[in-house]
Amino acid sequence: MSDAPSPNDKWALEDGKYSPRNFYTTSTDSHGHSEALYSKMSPYMKGMLSQMIQQRIIPEYSTVGALIRDAVAHRLKQLAVEFGDQRIEYTANQILMYEHQMARAERRQREEKLVAQFVENLHNAPTEDDKDEIISEMRAAVDMGMVRSQSHIAQLKQYL
Repeated sequence: MSDAPSPNDKWALEDGKYSPRNFYTTSTDSHGHSEALYSKMSPYMKGMLSQMIQQRIIPEYSTVGALIRDAVAHRLKQLAVEFGDQRIEYTANQILMYEHQMARAERRQREEKLVAQFVENLHNAPTEDDKDEIISEMRAAVDMGMVRSQSHIAQLKQYL
């Protein structure tokens, strides 16, 4: 099965492409509601999940629950394609679109906090060496994609 969507792909998110590389880890809806789900699994599988989280192999997987939520969302997409079931596809599409928007909002909040902390640290830096170090970290944050929004990049560029 190809990762490339067809032009009519209902799974295409706002960037126009469904990709298994997207992460869908949010545990609540827009009202803060969630439902607990319990499932038993083999000790080996549980160990592998725990190891992946502890080693921070994938930063988006901060908990075993986050990894499982992402796996379920992607499996729903796969089942919808395999079985051609519009009900599965519609439901899974809603989940993916919601998760995508929640992840975007969370990323933006993290960026806002990071940028605010950079600016505060820069203003409170006791020496020029400290300021130079903070500015280097700001550049690295932009280069590594930790700060992606144009408004935040523009805010940091005042100091770079």
